[in-house]
Amino acid sequence: MVSGVLLLPQRTKIWVERLSSAGKTLAHGETVVGAAGTFSAGPFSDQGKAPKAGPQKVRVVSYFNGAWQPADVLATVGDNGKKLPSSALRPDDPEFPDAGGHIEDSRTVQFPPMSEEDAVIERVKNSKLYVQGKGQAVDTVGFIVGEFAKAPGFKPLRWSASKSGNKWVVTLDCQDGDNRKQAQWEYDSGSKKIRYLDPLSKILSWMPAEQHCGPTIASSRRAHLAAGTRLKRGVKRAGWATDELDEEGTKGTDFLA
Repeated sequence: MVSGVLLLPQRTKIWVERLSSAGKTLAHGETVVGAAGTFSAGPFSDQGKAPKAGPQKVRVVSYFNGAWQPADVLATVGDNGKKLPSSALRPDDPEFPDAGGHIEDSRTVQFPPMSEEDAVIERVKNSKLYVQGKGQAVDTVGFIVGEFAKAPGFKPLRWSASKSGNKWVVTLDCQDGDNRKQAQWEYDSGSKKIRYLDPLSKILSWMPAEQHCGPTIASSRRAHLAAGTRLKRGVKRAGWATDELDEEGTKGTDFLA
């Protein structure tokens, strides 16, 4: 897990990305800023396997528009982050830096060895499943669970995994209204196949494309990259502090807007 602190309003949506040495995105987690600016994302894996322990590049990204942020966050930071210090932002269009921008900055953090259980959980969360009677999911299990979590009454509580032979059962404990429930998926480490095991995990494995903002977010991200808005690295804009480890993974990187 990668955790830290951002000087941004609670409920600000961010992406935390793990990068290759060449700057290519290898995996990403979507999360929101919590109380007192805290955030946590991950675990991150290499196609279901634990990433190598040691230094890894991590990038935090956040855009300030209606596709990314709720209205209360935009009221605080302004459209395109216009109420934030300009030194904290990368311009959306370098030709017009005063038109607003986004947060995009990277640092190197120390990754401890990922447990096999966390790697399997990450594999399930990053999977896009075929759902009987519905078709191929357009988003990952983890993204869909996150979308359901935005609705009143549903709250993911804890992911866990248990192994029997070559097969793993990944369990999501959640609160559904007044009831505590479990959704389970199976991962076969031999065939690399993943399937849902119960009605709840089936529901959490598929969502109509028109009912979520995933493509809008993804399209926005691609548009920004295509427009060449990524600036050269090396300029301290978000003021990240020292990276250390904690018992869950990587600790306490302070991301200071």
